[in-house]
Amino acid sequence: MGSNPTTTAIKKGLRPVPTGRRPFRLRPKCGYSTDDLEAETARLEALGARCLRLVNDHWCVMEDPAGLPFCVIPQPQGSLNDHNAQRWDD
Repeated sequence: MGSNPTTTAIKKGLRPVPTGRRPFRLRPKCGYSTDDLEAETARLEALGARCLRLVNDHWCVMEDPAGLPFCVIPQPQGSLNDHNAQRWDD
């Protein structure tokens, strides 16, 4: 019995996302960590993203200008630094 390609892809970090043409299209899971959720979502909105929903008043599902979803995930204040995170300064 062979493995299901969708299940295999999901285990490799892809997830099915509904599209208009096909029932599902595989997209990479993408999440950005931040220690300032409000500031980071504002920065991303200024770049053209939009917030689709706030989940459990804790993290934000956003959509980029091309319509691809991604998440912004808060981390404890001070847990991100130059050794474990990428900084985008204005």
